[in-house]
Amino acid sequence: SKATVSVLNWDRRWGPAAVGAGSLAGTPFVMYMHRAPAPTVADIPKVELHAHLGGSIRPSTIDELMRAKGLSGLDCAYAGNVEAKNKEQGKDKDRMQHCFKMFDAVYQVTDSLEAFKRVAKEVVQDYAAENTKYLELRTSLKCFEGSSQSEYLEVVLNAMDEANHSLPEERRVTTKLLVSINRGRSVEDAQAAVKAALEFRDRGVVGMDFSGNCYKNHWRDYLPSFEFARQNGLPAALHAAEKDDLEELNAMLDFNPSRIGHFVFSDPATRQRVREMRLPIEMCITSNLITSSWHPEKHHIKYYHDSHPISVNTDDRGVFDVTLTSELELFQSLTDSSTERVFDVSRKSLEQALASPTDLHVAQQHFAEFHKKFYSEDRTEPATC
Repeated sequence: SKATVSVLNWDRRWGPAAVGAGSLAGTPFVMYMHRAPAPTVADIPKVELHAHLGGSIRPSTIDELMRAKGLSGLDCAYAGNVEAKNKEQGKDKDRMQHCFKMFDAVYQVTDSLEAFKRVAKEVVQDYAAENTKYLELRTSLKCFEGSSQSEYLEVVLNAMDEANHSLPEERRVTTKLLVSINRGRSVEDAQAAVKAALEFRDRGVVGMDFSGNCYKNHWRDYLPSFEFARQNGLPAALHAAEKDDLEELNAMLDFNPSRIGHFVFSDPATRQRVREMRLPIEMCITSNLITSSWHPEKHHIKYYHDSHPISVNTDDRGVFDVTLTSELELFQSLTDSSTERVFDVSRKSLEQALASPTDLHVAQQHFAEFHKKFYSEDRTEPATC
């Protein structure tokens, strides 16, 4: 579209001397400025801080790998948004059963280094297609026959790099990795995870994650491992308050992690404590809608309205059949926000990333250029007459 900038008289701006005798002196003209169409959520640069590698597998890849093993293919009937899933599946129990079915399928097909190499490449490609500029994936250590846990990390990190190098430079994603400590495993496994993470710190590992079945063991069992990681320069993002256990939640807050994920079950005192700490919350809206059966307007959204640091994430995009774009659009709908406000949330979430300032520079440039083009007060486009 064209927007009128000014109406002038030719001779007042240039004068007859400038154009010679017989000029268009006295002829009015209109100068127009071409403006780019207003961006949508799909257009804005994005940041993902809470995504599990295995759970981010494409459903089509699960289906293909299952059939290659002679297994029944995956029922991919649940494409669409959460509302459609709810309507089709009917009950919370049914929705959970679908998720369990998906996770079981993931475990069945990701049973080799080659499978995880493919998944890691495809995940980076999928985020790049959404204009994601910074991505933190997380994974626990895997050990397959004939290979070590360190080899697993090397394969995943190499695959992430290969995927980026296969993309045009302007579509590449700054991609980092968190090594997960699975609370369902032993303390010795936790110590091994920290050791492996430190080994690959210069290859793209930027921190530790605490995740797994929240009903197994206790945070205090793994605290020494996280303290050791922090002492050696690796910060932590913790899955917190996935169950109603205020004692464990407060123990996690005592550790003062860099971020917490989910934060579903809390009370006024712990919510106030998180606010006072300005502790960033990794929001995973669809994941919590499906697995925790709560309404986001009664929980996460109030932190946004309080200007608390948050990020919007997918958790397991393959399992929950979501994209980062769809999660941001859901957030936009729940908060009644403009696209510019959603862009601002995405840009500010980059400040919560665990990567070094040097590694964040390219992503920051993308956000700055997008802001200048669409949202800055002095944005201009070449004018035509």
